[in-house]
Amino acid sequence: MLMPPGKFFTMFHFLEYPFSRGETHIVSPDPYEAPDFDAGFMNDERDMAPMVWGYIKSRETARRMDAYAGEVQNMVNFPFVSSATCTNSDICSTHSTRLIRQPVLKIWIL
Repeated sequence: MLMPPGKFFTMFHFLEYPFSRGETHIVSPDPYEAPDFDAGFMNDERDMAPMVWGYIKSRETARRMDAYAGEVQNMVNFPFVSSATCTNSDICSTHSTRLIRQPVLKIWIL
């Protein structure tokens, strides 16, 4: 998808100390042979809860920023009933919204 003309910002989150671990193995005595490499990204389920929490918080933070003017359409397709879906185009209301409670987060933390 091509981005429409305009100014945009993005937010991201990451785990400084994930439980997931990757590995690299030498597969040949040839130093130019590519090693067997597995990043191990998200291969431990304990990393999921903090990643979900970070994603929810980054969306909440973005919606409260003065620079926020809505989302690019069709970038992420959430179910209509999901509270992660941005359905309010009124920026004043968006900035005054209180903390969005996510039942999914409670499930992952418990």
